[in-house]
Amino acid sequence: MSVPEPLPHPPSPASEPARIEKLKGYCILDTPAEPLFDHLTRLGSRHFDTPVCLISLVDESRQWFKSRVGLDAPYTSRRIAFCAYTIMESRVLVVPDATADARFENNPLVTGPPNIRFYAGAPLLTPEGLLLGTFCVIDTRPRADFGPEEKRDLEEFARIVMHELEARSARLAADLAREDAERANAAKTRFLAAASHDLRQPIQSMLLFASALDNHITDPGGREKYAMLERSLDTLRDLLEGLFNLSRLDSGTVPPRPASFPFRPLVEEIEASYAPIAAAKRLAFRVGGGCGATVRSDRTMLGQILRNLVENAIRYTDAGHVELDCVSTREDLRIEVRDTGIGISADQLDRIFEEFHQVGNPERDRTQGLGIGLAIVRRLCRLLGHQITVRSTPGQGSVFTLTVPHGEEQAELPLADATPTAASGAKRTVLLVDDDSIVLMALRTLFEQRGYQALIAGSTDHALERVRAAGKPPDLIVADYRLRGGEIGTETILKVRRLSGRPIPAIILTGEDGSVCERDLADHGAVIVQKPVTPRQLDAVIRRLLG
Repeated sequence: MSVPEPLPHPPSPASEPARIEKLKGYCILDTPAEPLFDHLTRLGSRHFDTPVCLISLVDESRQWFKSRVGLDAPYTSRRIAFCAYTIMESRVLVVPDATADARFENNPLVTGPPNIRFYAGAPLLTPEGLLLGTFCVIDTRPRADFGPEEKRDLEEFARIVMHELEARSARLAADLAREDAERANAAKTRFLAAASHDLRQPIQSMLLFASALDNHITDPGGREKYAMLERSLDTLRDLLEGLFNLSRLDSGTVPPRPASFPFRPLVEEIEASYAPIAAAKRLAFRVGGGCGATVRSDRTMLGQILRNLVENAIRYTDAGHVELDCVSTREDLRIEVRDTGIGISADQLDRIFEEFHQVGNPERDRTQGLGIGLAIVRRLCRLLGHQITVRSTPGQGSVFTLTVPHGEEQAELPLADATPTAASGAKRTVLLVDDDSIVLMALRTLFEQRGYQALIAGSTDHALERVRAAGKPPDLIVADYRLRGGEIGTETILKVRRLSGRPIPAIILTGEDGSVCERDLADHGAVIVQKPVTPRQLDAVIRRLLG
């Protein structure tokens, strides 16, 4: 009885470590069946008229089959793998009769099931030239008819497999990158939510206390330094507000809430806020008479768009005027913000809506902002489905046109019944509610300098106690939106109004996105003011509320 010769060990490629690393980098080993690969092996079996067709990947110890036709085993040992020889060279390996080949004649896959006689394998070649495995066909009978044309077809099947492996790897990488981005975005959103509130509070205190210094500084040198302090604080406020707004929009946490509302009150709010700013630059601020329509949009977001456009117009206009006007058509309202500013050259028009791009600010002067106001405008317009266009002439000015659809006509709700005749705080009482003691003290200082009697409280219960002790209702309520213990500023307003028996004008100060609390205030005649707010802006709101 003859003893079979021992089975020789197949050789390993010189690039074996890099080859194995690349194979594992595809994350394909031991993965479930996938339709495209199975389709290729079925098609290969029919095309070459063989009972077995495999997509084989060779790792350190196995040849593992990503797809197989005519073979039950999911893998075999690398030591007995025909494919272990195929990955030695970048060409098709053909074994016409395995029983006549010294490398395979004693192979258990030849001497026993599946009784391989014929084998042809094309290597799976990576772009780097590494050989991962094969696309191979196997028959149980010898074959001498596998010529150059068949080899080319087999190589084409192998190229298709590699193309899909590359595409699959790219998809996996994209999925991982998207998951990483989503995790980073979620972390950024959590950070911004905390940072937005935590940073707004001290900045709000700084703005109010800086204003309180006004009456105490009399010498010219001190007044000059005070003016510089105010400008620096205003710039800091604007920069942080812009970054927070842009990040909130990018995170997708600010869904629009479209509704029909009269447009004129929003225009009046913007006029009250920005006419003094324009006047400080000796600019005329004009509002046209065509803005009396009802529109359908998200009121908060539309207001932010218009404020950014008006701020931008004032910033880049040194002489002349800024104008907000409207033209009504059958389907929509075209809102125009015009200025007589520096204008925009034709080569800059496509770039002005990009983040951090500024016209006429090559030195990156931060007193001119970060250059994200128009980027926010574009994002908000996309969210709302509003069209924004611009035309401009350098040296003559610009016109930004925003198109907003008409809404259903609705009755306009008054802010409140109580409207004292004078804007002065003399003989008036204001109730201030905030759980941040520094902000509360700053607010009290601001209002007392304006002649108000200030009642301060850190909670709803404390506010009710102060009103009862005063023996009369306040003329104005200014409350933070979120108080300690889960309390909401609107609850404080409603309870004080109920105690007083009158619809007291109210302002909600909030460090959150305005849309969060907008629904709470819609039916209560209160005004939302975003922290940090400058004393000048707060004065404008109070004048509108109290007359």
